[in-house]
Amino acid sequence: MVDENGDPNCPSFYKMPLNSTVPESFMLYNQLGILEKDPAALRTVIECGTVFKVECVVPESNSSLQWDYQTVGYDVCFGISFKKDQNEESKRILSPRRVESHRIPESGNFSCEEAGIYELVFDNSYSWFTRKELIYKVAVIPPEKNPYE
Repeated sequence: MVDENGDPNCPSFYKMPLNSTVPESFMLYNQLGILEKDPAALRTVIECGTVFKVECVVPESNSSLQWDYQTVGYDVCFGISFKKDQNEESKRILSPRRVESHRIPESGNFSCEEAGIYELVFDNSYSWFTRKELIYKVAVIPPEKNPYE
């Protein structure tokens, strides 16, 4: 591969010159406190051996569910469940997995193919002695409307 000047080092592809110092603002450790300072972020404590669920009502199919979260000091398991309504048992969409969200804040999104109640599952059932402080934000983004419909 070469850039438009025929250079195999492709310097035109980089926004910063090669071998330059990475600015402090790009460092991941500077990202850890962002949610803590965000007034829209919510806080909770997940006690030892428990599961905390954030229910998100998605009124339209093809909406997008977006989240940001971090924990203070320790990791947590994260997954997603779905149910059509409050009377139904939730079904696992994304199995909970341990996330080191105490090191790097976690962000993600999920395309909701159908309307219903999506649950963000924060599982601390594996921890016998350590409660987890969770800071999170969640948003449901409606599908884009086609202007030609």
